[in-house]
Amino acid sequence: MFTDDTLLLSKASIEEANTIKRILNLYEQWSGQCVSVQKSTIFFSSNVDAQIRGIITRILGMPEVPTHGKNMGLSTSIGASKKEVFKSVMDRIRTKVDTWKPRLLSRKQIKRFSLHQCYSQSPTLHAVLQTTYSTKDEGGLGFRKAQDFNNALLCKKAWRLLTDPSSTLALTYKTRYFPNGSFLSAELGTKPGNTWRILLSVCELVNKGTKWDLGNGKSINVWKKRWVNHTHSNMLITPCDADFKDLMVSNLIDEVIVVWKVDLSSIHNRLATTDNLIKRHVQILDVCQICESMLKNIMHVFHN
Repeated sequence: MFTDDTLLLSKASIEEANTIKRILNLYEQWSGQCVSVQKSTIFFSSNVDAQIRGIITRILGMPEVPTHGKNMGLSTSIGASKKEVFKSVMDRIRTKVDTWKPRLLSRKQIKRFSLHQCYSQSPTLHAVLQTTYSTKDEGGLGFRKAQDFNNALLCKKAWRLLTDPSSTLALTYKTRYFPNGSFLSAELGTKPGNTWRILLSVCELVNKGTKWDLGNGKSINVWKKRWVNHTHSNMLITPCDADFKDLMVSNLIDEVIVVWKVDLSSIHNRLATTDNLIKRHVQILDVCQICESMLKNIMHVFHN
């Protein structure tokens, strides 16, 4: 077993430094390999006290560096300008693509070459890309499109925020970005980090593919949450009554025998409720005859 270019993240504390040191020692004992501390470095954020930095570097026996530079070909820190961070990646792609030009394009086309133009103007490369992205059953290579693959990975990370809310990552993001809600209801916030901005970009995609497991229904809003089967959006399509905009699914469940109180869809507009009688031009007061507080409709009957 070999580990190379491993990046460890932790809180800058003496306790965690000792924990990392203990883990590295266990790794050496079990694997028979030694960690090269001479080739290992430590990078601190700017708000870590100089004395703490010195203690941690002595515990781990590794030198401190102002920046880690690159890890797996990418910068370990991303500032305000993402263009500068990924410039080297784009340069490598262009260099690689340049080697394709003589084989795929004419000299005239080379002069006006770009990735977009190459795809739209070169029939040869267009055919190659179509074959590459086609499934193997269709005679292609089965390569996944980079954007779709990237979205799938981001959705997987976002799904972990939903299904493992007690994880360190989920708690960190919840504290900063959605302290009173969930990831699906989170907003960008002020001065968001690049990672959060990217994760939030797939929030709607994750939301479209999810549906609430009812349970007791106390945290599921009848109108705003996706909990209904057999609809395109998994949401209730019945117009929301303003008086019941905060109605929860739990209000429709009999907590004693755990069954629906009534199949509302099957009797909608069939009972002699106040609103239905008024629609049929029956002369009657537009209030509930029992509580005399509001217009009596089907939601009022079974909820109140």
